[in-house]
Amino acid sequence: MRTKKTFLFDTEQEEYLIELKKRRWWLFLLLLLPLFLFLKFDRTMHFQISDKENGALLDSIELMLSYTEENSQIRSITDLSDEDGLVHFAIERRRLFQILFGTEKNIPLHIESFSACYTDTVFDSDSETISNESPYPIRLNKQANNLTIKVVSQNDSSFVIPSANVQLEVIGQNGGANKIYTTTSNSDGFAHFDKLPFCNGNLKISASHDKYYPNSLPSHSISDVLSTEEYRTIPLKPINYTLDIVMCIDATGSMDNLISSVKSNALSFYEDLSQAMIRKDKAAKTIRVRVIAYRDYYSTGVPMYESRFFTLPEEENDYSKAVTTIRADGGGDEPESGLEALALAIKSDWSTSGENKRQIIVLWTDATAHSLEKRTGSKPASYPTDLPKNFTELTQWWSRISNTARFVIYAPEKIQPWAKINSEWTNINYYPSSAGYGLRDVNYQAILDAIAEGI
Repeated sequence: MRTKKTFLFDTEQEEYLIELKKRRWWLFLLLLLPLFLFLKFDRTMHFQISDKENGALLDSIELMLSYTEENSQIRSITDLSDEDGLVHFAIERRRLFQILFGTEKNIPLHIESFSACYTDTVFDSDSETISNESPYPIRLNKQANNLTIKVVSQNDSSFVIPSANVQLEVIGQNGGANKIYTTTSNSDGFAHFDKLPFCNGNLKISASHDKYYPNSLPSHSISDVLSTEEYRTIPLKPINYTLDIVMCIDATGSMDNLISSVKSNALSFYEDLSQAMIRKDKAAKTIRVRVIAYRDYYSTGVPMYESRFFTLPEEENDYSKAVTTIRADGGGDEPESGLEALALAIKSDWSTSGENKRQIIVLWTDATAHSLEKRTGSKPASYPTDLPKNFTELTQWWSRISNTARFVIYAPEKIQPWAKINSEWTNINYYPSSAGYGLRDVNYQAILDAIAEGI
């Protein structure tokens, strides 16, 4: 039978073995130490960004840190500041032996900040300057954000629109209520917003004008709007008017030249006026026209001729026949019955349907006009009984329609009552001409342009 052998160690031998095991662990650690000494460890750098003027901490500011690695490669790191204005960067540069023996190299750093609200900042520092514990302060100057809006016609982008109301609406700025900023476009169609006090949120741009339909651009990020273009363009569509035109023509002998021009162009009047309106960037959905030819109630002959309204172009032939009957004749000496003709024009049967109604009265004369108070109580038999009794009452008649009406006057300069009307009434376009020459210095195209301008 096989005998089991038992080996017994004394106490001294046991302690020796235990000590040997400990030395093995130390030996193992000593063998690994060179590896640890050359391991890289992150060095975290902290930056805190604030407003230089008021010290407010700034979030969403982009910060870029650049430095050269040991292999001579340039490394760039970017990040956005948080709600406390903090940005943290980890740089893999330090080795253990550098930490233990204090031989860590100083690293040149290049730092840049980018923001639509603040001036971009560029500076150089070094790794020793920036502590691992406390944030390195970066203070930014708020930049004056400027924005330019150009208002143009939707029909023709080369046609600029002055005096347009331009509005910027800042949506949800810092979670607060929307803010509105307004200005007016200049003669070149530009609306300038200088030193805008915002840079966060979304921006909505809109424009309006009394002769155009309002328009708004889709909202965009403010930073995108401020940084992408020299200016933003917003188009406006011209309003379609319901247009009524009354032509008051002095039909006395000296006005033959003008009357001949109106007659010869009657059939093309609608197309000619439409083209003149296009040149002025205006449009009409409906055009009606009537003619009042006047002479003198206090002289012989037919003192007044009135046509009905003709809808153009459907009734062009009827309109042409109506103006063909007008003859430049009579009137006697000055003055003429121009104020009576104006009163009849004001009380015309204006359109009551349609949107954006506009009434245009155009009066051509080379003479003065009788006072409405003349021969009160003993007017000629042909004199209408439903006309204003005096100039004050005529002014009141005009004021009732002047919000949508325009009065275009072709008359010699500084003669009455036309100069008085020009100085006291609203919405008047006065084109001075030479007295006593039948408006020979006024051509047909000028008449069309005056009507289009009056709309």
